[in-house]
Amino acid sequence: MRRNDVVFGGSMSSPQTLVWRHTQAREEFQAALVQRETPIPDRVDASPGTWRLPNPGWVKVNWDASLEPRSGIMAWAVVIRDQRGQLIVAKCMSRQGHLTPLAAEAYTALMATKQCKAMGLQNIHFEGDAKAVVDAVNSAEEDRSKVGHIIEDIKSEVQSFVRWKMTFIRREGNNVAHVLAKYASHHALNNTWQEPPDCIRDLILLESSALVQ
Repeated sequence: MRRNDVVFGGSMSSPQTLVWRHTQAREEFQAALVQRETPIPDRVDASPGTWRLPNPGWVKVNWDASLEPRSGIMAWAVVIRDQRGQLIVAKCMSRQGHLTPLAAEAYTALMATKQCKAMGLQNIHFEGDAKAVVDAVNSAEEDRSKVGHIIEDIKSEVQSFVRWKMTFIRREGNNVAHVLAKYASHHALNNTWQEPPDCIRDLILLESSALVQ
C-alpha cells in the first residue's frame, strides 16, 4: 500500500505511521478474537454499529476521547464529514491531565460543539460511543453529576445551531474518531486537517466504499 501511494498518489507514509497502522491492526485482530470467544449478552444495545451518511443537508460529527494513564495524557478527536461521506475537518488535541473516562468523553463532546460553532455549521448530527454522555445531553433534566457543568455547557452550545441531534453508536461505527484520538494520545498531537491524515485515511476510504444511506 505504501508503494502504491508513492507510485500513484505521489505521497509517502512515514515509518512511524506504518508502525502505528501495524499496531492498530494487531490490536483490532486480538480484540476480534476475544469478541468471538465471548458470548454477547441479550441486553447489548441494538444501535447500529456501522457508520452511516448523515441526512441531506446535514453533516456528521463523530467524537471520541483517549486516556493514557501512565503518561497522564488525555486526547480528543473530532471528525466532521459531509452528506457524501467526504471529510470536512478532522481535529485532535492532547493535553496533560488525569480525567475520568466520563469527564474526558464529556469534554470531547463539548469540543465537538465548539468546533462546529466556530465553523458556522448549522445542521449537525453528533455521534459518539459514550452512551452516558449522549443520554445526559438529550435529557431535559438539569445534570447534577460530577460532569454536569460540562453537559450543561454542551446543551447551551447546541442551541446556536439550526438543527442538531446527538446519538449513540457502538465503537465499531465510531472507529475513525477512536483511532485518531488514540493516535493523538500516543504522539501528543494538536492538529487540524482538511484532508485525511495517514492514520485514518484508509479507514475513511473503507467506510466510504460501504456507505449506507
